[in-house]
Amino acid sequence: MNRLSTLIIVFITALSLQSCNSDTKSDEEIISNILPQIVDSLEIQHIQFPPPPPPNDSIKIYPDLIKWRKKLDSIESQDKMIILVDDTLEIIEKDNFKIKKILESNNFSSLSASFEQNKIPRKIDLKKLNNFNDYEFLYMSNHIKTGLQIFDIENKKFGGLLRFSQVYLNESKSKGILKCSYIISRDFGQGYILTIEKIENQWRITEFHFNWIS
Repeated sequence: MNRLSTLIIVFITALSLQSCNSDTKSDEEIISNILPQIVDSLEIQHIQFPPPPPPNDSIKIYPDLIKWRKKLDSIESQDKMIILVDDTLEIIEKDNFKIKKILESNNFSSLSASFEQNKIPRKIDLKKLNNFNDYEFLYMSNHIKTGLQIFDIENKKFGGLLRFSQVYLNESKSKGILKCSYIISRDFGQGYILTIEKIENQWRITEFHFNWIS
């Protein structure tokens, strides 16, 4: 292989990497724009751990209840609510029945190219999301490395787990679709398919489509 061929390959590889980085930034910019809407619409608030059971069915105030109340007050006074985020931006299968129905009803035929490009799951960069005064987003994987289970956070103002897909845009990059899941315990979670639109240079959710519940 001569020097010119090597330079051409390096140049093409660099362009591909730049394109991937650009797509990731676009996903995170959009998700950051719509996060306040998601938090409000899903009524995300910190999960309160239950009080300790009373001894012998007593209805009086007992020491463990006082400790629980103090701990709860301490958590309430914290400035930011912690929300775990799944590390991976998932892909969307365009042949999924619900997805096809939403694409058809919104005349999203021009999203086909976006589905062809975004075939590989990729990691989300939370640095692009941690610019809110009220929330702190943490990677789910880093939390698990500490040895804690996902929902065993009792000393922090904890809001649950969010999971996002990649964002799929139409050709003019003015409308799009993505998936979002919100899980608040081992036993309860819900998922949505969101349609979005760029309005006055800001992304807004136009429709919440219920996808699943557990």
